[in-house]
Amino acid sequence: MSVNYIPAADAQFDEWMANFAAYVNAHGAALGLSPAEVTSVQTANTNWHAAFAAHLQAQAAARGKRESKDGSRDDTENTVRHIVKKVQANSGTTDEDRKNLRISVADEKRTPVSENVVEMTPAPLIRLDWSQRGRCVIHFGPNPANERENALPDGIRGAKIWFHVGGIPATEAEWQWLADDTNSPYVHAVASATPITVAYRAQYFDTRMRTGPFCDPAIATITI
Repeated sequence: MSVNYIPAADAQFDEWMANFAAYVNAHGAALGLSPAEVTSVQTANTNWHAAFAAHLQAQAAARGKRESKDGSRDDTENTVRHIVKKVQANSGTTDEDRKNLRISVADEKRTPVSENVVEMTPAPLIRLDWSQRGRCVIHFGPNPANERENALPDGIRGAKIWFHVGGIPATEAEWQWLADDTNSPYVHAVASATPITVAYRAQYFDTRMRTGPFCDPAIATITI
């Protein structure tokens, strides 16, 4: 006789056990079981189901706390990046300050950047997030899926972002400039009475506003 009748997965086991306990409770005597044995099955089922429910609750709570933690980290990093940009731009900030803050310290001997670096640098990648109504968050850079590892390439100042309502346009002239941004992501707020489809693309620019190649376009459907 097979001993693998008990399901391995907890959810299936929970359903199987409930059925087993109910049948034993209704037919215990006919099955040759004593009242005490019937009771032991009911107690075991009750204890198991309570423990399983508590486990599922804890998992849901953990997911919620993880999402809250991730959101808080993103908000905190955005705040820090804004402050660091201001600190770095401040003429009174010293390298000692930077070391104490554990932020980037400029090399004493800067490596010259080629004048055509923006043309030689691969186009930025873009990642769109339109999960929130009325806006599209445009992540751009070499690693837009992970802003913690998405620093702009050497010699690159930022990215020009372009868009077109209605999807990818038929001609280059139909693309519209949206923004120049030096810090990913860029948030595009959309005012529309109905859902719209928007195509986006981006290109790097350097410190002299010379531009590089465009990335492949990406499309979002923004709801209101």
